[in-house]
Amino acid sequence: MSLEWLRAVAGEILVAAMVVVLGASGGCTRGSEGQSLRIDSLATDAEKLMLMEQLPPGTEEQEVLERLPLLAPVDPRSGTASQPIVVLGLPAVLEVTFREGMLQVCGYRLGVPDSVAAAILYRQLQSFYTAKLGNYHEEFANAGRPASSFWSSPAYGLRLTLTRERAGFLLAWQFTGLAPPPVDTSPAI
Repeated sequence: MSLEWLRAVAGEILVAAMVVVLGASGGCTRGSEGQSLRIDSLATDAEKLMLMEQLPPGTEEQEVLERLPLLAPVDPRSGTASQPIVVLGLPAVLEVTFREGMLQVCGYRLGVPDSVAAAILYRQLQSFYTAKLGNYHEEFANAGRPASSFWSSPAYGLRLTLTRERAGFLLAWQFTGLAPPPVDTSPAI
């Protein structure tokens, strides 16, 4: 990969992060219930990276399918559907998972053949999501475990991972609905 390509990608992510930091909406296509929301029609990478603001965990499966008409059919065994997209100027896959008719997970998978480019993209995605969601917890990579970062918001959690694959590196990030806090079963005082 060329240095010019890396600079272009870095510039796109920086611009997307600035849009979020400044609170600009950038012409986001906010479909109302029943209105189609094509991921490829979203104006900026920032909007694509924050799709969970458009379709939060718990959105009914039928609404997601209506608003994202390019999704492949839902696999009845796994409850997942996917579609190819371009994000950060790179080909990626958007994946959604449903449980009991409700959206549970929305994620992205992006292959990067070069370790330097993968590390740069990972750090830039960390910066972008930190600007949007606040501080994160990071687990560093070791021989048996990928690098991983986790953010938590009132509505959902986000996990970003960078793993080594045979053909290069995989950046994957998933928004998930948060589990409810544990019920306090201790005796009353």
